[in-house]
Amino acid sequence: MSNSSITAADHFAAIPLPDSIDHLTGPLPFRMTNDILFHLLFETSSTALRGLICSLLKLKDSDIHSIEVKNPIEFGRTVFSKGFVLDLKLLLNNNTNINVEMQVLKFKNWTERSLSYLCRSYDKLNVGDDYCETNTAIHIGILDYDLFPEDETHFYTTYHLADDVTHKIYTGKFQLSVLYLNHVDKATAEDLACHLDYWARFFKATTWEELKMLAEKSPILTEATKTVYTTTADICAQTMLEAYEEYEKLYRTIQREAKEEDAQEK
Repeated sequence: MSNSSITAADHFAAIPLPDSIDHLTGPLPFRMTNDILFHLLFETSSTALRGLICSLLKLKDSDIHSIEVKNPIEFGRTVFSKGFVLDLKLLLNNNTNINVEMQVLKFKNWTERSLSYLCRSYDKLNVGDDYCETNTAIHIGILDYDLFPEDETHFYTTYHLADDVTHKIYTGKFQLSVLYLNHVDKATAEDLACHLDYWARFFKATTWEELKMLAEKSPILTEATKTVYTTTADICAQTMLEAYEEYEKLYRTIQREAKEEDAQEK
């Protein structure tokens, strides 16, 4: 890390959270589907991060002994610099590599890319290490679109390597999960018990009123909402958040123009 850079966690450690969120009203300045805000929230709030991972992996808080963000955001480094990765790369309990990805832009290569990330997370052995020492690898995609629109889409889906006939799991150390933000209505009883629906609504919220309603249901979401407020009010963070929103707008414009050109050619 360069002398002019500071991690987001260190930057916000000196900024206290507000005592109350009662005064917050109106549209959110940035939504949680902004990749930068998503990363900043869970890097700077260990409470929110533990809560999210417990919900996604259906764990109890006591199951988490340690959790580390392996790719912290650095202020003073451009969002579009080489090597800048927005996905959360985590090490859980020193034995599980987790990659959490917020994805609202519809990339056609998401399945291949997510599998590539998962494989990289799994293949972390050094020369001479025993294969039994490999960490569990988990990739979790949080999508705001249907990955396979031709099939029935569930709210939360998990894939393993398994036998085609018997469905026996080949190994429990290799897992890919997808949370569909646009299918909260399909949440199962197990999803609801883990409050996955709360998180989905939190990520989709567009107003402070929505976040405050969710905060009333959970102290974890109360802290998460306070952290979102502190983050979005910070000048350094705002610069990064605005830059990413401009990138999203440009990408969507390019997509739309490409579709229009294709339609004209046909």
